[in-house]
Amino acid sequence: MHPALLGLFVLEAILYGLIAYVLLRKRTPYPDTRIGYHVGMAMASQAAWEYANRAAGTVCGAMGAIFLVAGLLLWRLGVGLGLAIGALFLLSLLGAAAGVFLPLGLLRRKGL
Repeated sequence: MHPALLGLFVLEAILYGLIAYVLLRKRTPYPDTRIGYHVGMAMASQAAWEYANRAAGTVCGAMGAIFLVAGLLLWRLGVGLGLAIGALFLLSLLGAAAGVFLPLGLLRRKGL
């Protein structure tokens, strides 16, 4: 695997980590919903806002860790460029989908 590709894994891990930090620690308090997880259901009440941001922050933090571990593991195993690019692409798609839809599903399940 090319070192630049490892850099992309690490960069995406850092970005997910920063998003998690903002969602968990620096979101604006309700009813000011400028910074945080923006979905209509999440902005309906203070309890929903807090829960959705905690859930989204946790998911983003976990995705950051997954990107870091996957990049280092692929680097250590010396996989080919095609497999590494495919893994980066697949993880990027899964991370984006999980970051948006998983907190929304948890919010609906909780009934807030």
